[in-house]
Amino acid sequence: MKLACALLTALALCFITGTARSIQKDAGEQTIDLKKVPKAVIIEFKREYPKAVIKGCSKETENGWTRYEIESMDGNVTRDILYDPDGTAIVIEESIPRTALPQPVRDAIRKEFPKGRITRQEKVIKEDRIEFEVILKSGTDTLEVVYAADGTRVKKEKK
Repeated sequence: MKLACALLTALALCFITGTARSIQKDAGEQTIDLKKVPKAVIIEFKREYPKAVIKGCSKETENGWTRYEIESMDGNVTRDILYDPDGTAIVIEESIPRTALPQPVRDAIRKEFPKGRITRQEKVIKEDRIEFEVILKSGTDTLEVVYAADGTRVKKEKK
């Protein structure tokens, strides 16, 4: 009986360890050369942003899905776009001036973080939603806060 329990425990540990490794491997993001990005992604990026300069590329695998991210600079705008291999844009993150934050978002930040100082702001387009991500200093904390256009807080986390 003790031997059977020991074997079951050992098998369970092997399974858990193996599963944890595969999840960790699956959730990885790795920097890749532009030559390794699918042509459909490059074609779509260049069609949509002809004046942008590509600064870097990465490959992300999560939950069995492989996606490609292109980091770029287009004038003063930094833009990161996550693509499916077929060239479909999944998420677009682009820097915006503070004045481009919708008034309800600015009001919500002022109310929630009256002494907070915004250090970066981005417009994030996901599927049919537009959100606004701000990085701000509040006291000794650096926070990432995401708002819907109406000023509703979607997410808040320490950086």
